Amino acid sequence: MKLKLALFSTLIGYGFLLGGIFNFFDRAQLTKVGPSLIQGIFEGFGELWLQIAWFLIAFTLVHGLFGWLFAWGIQPVIARLANSKNRSYSAILLFLIATLWIILEAAGRFPHSLAGFTFGTFALSPAGWVFKQTAAILTLTALMAGLYLRIVEPRAYWRRQRRRSLVLASAAAVILAASIWLFQPGFKPFPNEPGRPHIIMIGIDGWRLDTLESHGGPEGLMPFTSELLSRAAVMEEAYTPLARTFPAWWSTLTGQFPARHGARFNLIADDLIQTEATLPKKLGNLGYHRLFAMDELRFANFRNEHGFDRVVGPCVGAADFLLGELNDTPLTNLMANHWTARYLFPCTHANRAAYITYEPVSFDRLLDRAIRNAPRQPLFLITHFELPHWPFLWASGPVGKFEPHPKGRDYAHYMETLERVDLQIEELFSTLQELQILDNAIVILLSDHGEAFSEENLQWTSAKTGRSRRTLIGHGTDPLGLTQHQVPLAFLRFGENSLLPGIRKAQASLTDILPTLAEWLEFDLTTETDGRSLMQSIQDPLFELPEHPIPIETGFNPTPSLLGVVDESTLLAEGLDYYRILPDGRLSLRQDIFDDLLLRKQRAIIMGDHILTHPYSPRTAFQLGTISTLTLEEIDSQGSPSEKHVLLLRHFCEIFALDLEKLNSNVCHRIRQISVDTPPTATE
Repeated sequence: MKLKLALFSTLIGYGFLLGGIFNFFDRAQLTKVGPSLIQGIFEGFGELWLQIAWFLIAFTLVHGLFGWLFAWGIQPVIARLANSKNRSYSAILLFLIATLWIILEAAGRFPHSLAGFTFGTFALSPAGWVFKQTAAILTLTALMAGLYLRIVEPRAYWRRQRRRSLVLASAAAVILAASIWLFQPGFKPFPNEPGRPHIIMIGIDGWRLDTLESHGGPEGLMPFTSELLSRAAVMEEAYTPLARTFPAWWSTLTGQFPARHGARFNLIADDLIQTEATLPKKLGNLGYHRLFAMDELRFANFRNEHGFDRVVGPCVGAADFLLGELNDTPLTNLMANHWTARYLFPCTHANRAAYITYEPVSFDRLLDRAIRNAPRQPLFLITHFELPHWPFLWASGPVGKFEPHPKGRDYAHYMETLERVDLQIEELFSTLQELQILDNAIVILLSDHGEAFSEENLQWTSAKTGRSRRTLIGHGTDPLGLTQHQVPLAFLRFGENSLLPGIRKAQASLTDILPTLAEWLEFDLTTETDGRSLMQSIQDPLFELPEHPIPIETGFNPTPSLLGVVDESTLLAEGLDYYRILPDGRLSLRQDIFDDLLLRKQRAIIMGDHILTHPYSPRTAFQLGTISTLTLEEIDSQGSPSEKHVLLLRHFCEIFALDLEKLNSNVCHRIRQISVDTPPTATE
């Protein structure tokens, strides 16, 4: 009977897995995703094969063991209550009741799962509640009775097994004691070295500048973070160079614009960028332990090779796309946030991308453990919370707290993700405080990009024709979508020489963080940076930084996003046509189509209240926008541009020189001719 129920349980699990496979390929468009994954799997034996094999072993083990243990538990009860002919049927009936209980329990806890879509309505209904309670009582009663009959009642058997039981109990006690001793949380405080403060960088994905209370955001949305910001030097206006996670962080860590450091897209090949980032390398040379933690590494494959001693997060690569999506069965969903799933299902546990089962607390535990186990030396910690990323869903949320909202349902859900991520930051600071890291620390709060929502209806108006142009939604899709590129940026100093809080009159970029830290910590930069130090502005609230050109550019935008459609499966479907699977299981952008994707980019320069934009078509004219009025003015290629136009065009041509050569644009040649007699301004 044990073998039968083990097989039965495994077949049920694989039945749900098969449904998940069909559902995944249906959503992700088989004609796009299928060939990419299949080709990658059969190109050769690699890491992806091993990850798939381990998943199938763990999946089979979990479901088979559940059936076997259930049969072992109820067998004494069945033996006493049913005759030999009906024992198998009785066992199967009890197992089906237990299975339905698990399915309904999973459907109620994970409403976005396959079980949730199928049985969620019934699971949350009064009838479903009654059925769940009845099934739970029957199942637990049968198991407890079986356990009693196996262990407590047969005293003679227990006496015969006393010696063996004593040995096993002693061994279990030793193992338990050793486990507690080896894995107990570390409470030893971190050192407080005056010349080497801890560096804590906290990123919140998709965190819009206008959600800050100081910038018109709702009061009380992120109470803990707002309290931090009230003690911080907050940049009035900051921009991300490219509103995608990996390029934005790479600009932060190198102090360079994407056109310089080479990370023009997510999942860029290593040989197109400098593998080791500048800031981690510098801090490593200064004796810092470098820890990077992110709860979604799907499009930002940060690794130790990038200059970190440890990277915390879910699995990386094609397995994340494949196994993180397919692993959607009631039994595995219920254990997804348990610590054992970290080893059994590493592509599901603490993985924000697997939003069906993701609970933020699972990542919080990993982060807490990593910090406690870090060497007691100056700490350089980067942690990035991905919860406010599309689709703005997680296992237990959202619950509709901000619905209805004038900006639409997605925005209402987005607000709930910010509210929930605030609790994650509070949990992190509790750990930092307990370990005395905040006795001497520099804390930087930032975002990699903002977000644009369809219901916002942000429009730019042509000064000449009066026609309006609506910006695209999402992030990294439109240089004129300012909510995509404007991000919070704030600095706090814990311990000695705390900063005066308040808004700093500065137009900053994420590239400014590295030179700022270099001046703050007094280390030399051996590589050239595009950013500038913000130290004078941080230290003096009355100081106003002069205008400075800030370039921004769009990412790789599949056709759906250009049409204003944000659907993760559709974008992934088209996007995977442009990636290849490496032997180590990671996805990498195909280099043979890199130049083609580069030509699709849109680029812009922001300086003060003006933005100069250029669409990817070389035949399209430049446009000069006024940010405060959202008005656009085309620059006539044959006319005489104003001094402001010339200044912005000169910066544009300097930063995007190689791109413009590939675009066969002659605008820079003409600007050079115009600029011969134009003296440089003080801002250059």
